[in-house]
Amino acid sequence: MASGRRVTVPARYLRPLLRELPLHGVSPEEALQCPGGPLPAAPLLDGDGEIDREDFVHAYGMCTCLLEQAICRPRAKSDARRKAFELIFDFMVAAGDLREACLRAVQFNAMIEERGYTLALSVERGADVARFTIDLNPSVPRPPAALIAAAMVFFHNVFSWLTGSRIAMSRIGLTTVRPRAADPCLEIFGAPIRYGEAANYLAFDAADLGRRVVRSPEDLAGRIDHIAYDPLFCFRLGTTLAAELRSMLLDRAERGGVLPDSIAAADLLGISVSTMSRRLRRENTTFLKLKSECQRDIAKQLLRHGTLTMAGIAARLGFVDARSFRRAFQDWTGVLPSAFRADPAPEVRLKANS
Repeated sequence: MASGRRVTVPARYLRPLLRELPLHGVSPEEALQCPGGPLPAAPLLDGDGEIDREDFVHAYGMCTCLLEQAICRPRAKSDARRKAFELIFDFMVAAGDLREACLRAVQFNAMIEERGYTLALSVERGADVARFTIDLNPSVPRPPAALIAAAMVFFHNVFSWLTGSRIAMSRIGLTTVRPRAADPCLEIFGAPIRYGEAANYLAFDAADLGRRVVRSPEDLAGRIDHIAYDPLFCFRLGTTLAAELRSMLLDRAERGGVLPDSIAAADLLGISVSTMSRRLRRENTTFLKLKSECQRDIAKQLLRHGTLTMAGIAARLGFVDARSFRRAFQDWTGVLPSAFRADPAPEVRLKANS
């Protein structure tokens, strides 16, 4: 977006949630108390006009939260919901590719039990189609269609953001009956919608499961609510130099190459070191910071799934010896690499219980 341009979201994307609230004893006005002032309910219930993006994100998030609170028994706690929400981002962004990110989402939701959803990933035999199934139970029993659509928007945005560009859907599956008009949030997927299915799911090309995760935990700052609550988020994605550089470093490591220094990295990108540094500063990062983040993430992958010795991992990541790698890994994670290789699960449990 150009600097100074007002970013908006069509009001119609909020309409299904707003219309659902009164059916559960919640006033729409309660969700429309935005930081910039209350939004008028009447025109929004008709889906008219555009809403400032920040107000929309706040209202959309409040709608989903209030609906969950109204439906859940015992009543859902918004602070616990928010905490779980932040943790799943941290958990998924540590994945190496989209397949692992999906499986981490499945694992995380199973780990938080009644506060989570029941998720599953499968690949249809002979069709090369991946299906990510979204069942809002046990957290939200008998969820309304609008809340299911919001969950689908959430995961589609997360998958697209993690991999740096929009994931194209081949079809959407819903357990609900066909309505008079499709939820506009589902129409933006541009994919056929099948109603009356046995499960709610997002279907996409199975090859996309191999797409590399190009984001880091640091990239989440200030973006969580936009990823979660802006239905148009994945259409606003732009490829940053940081994401391009991270992808290049990960690809280099995956092919068995040593991570380059700043001069070699700039040469691989076809730009000068000064241009690379200037553009990264605009994105609030540096080459050394990005390289350190990649070293950390690659080290975790190699320790989890590889057979390289500590000296081999150190060489792959560009460290002078195994000792300097051990010291850096302990600074990143709080544990020695040998302890992480023996049992990476404590890191997961620490995140879930913090």
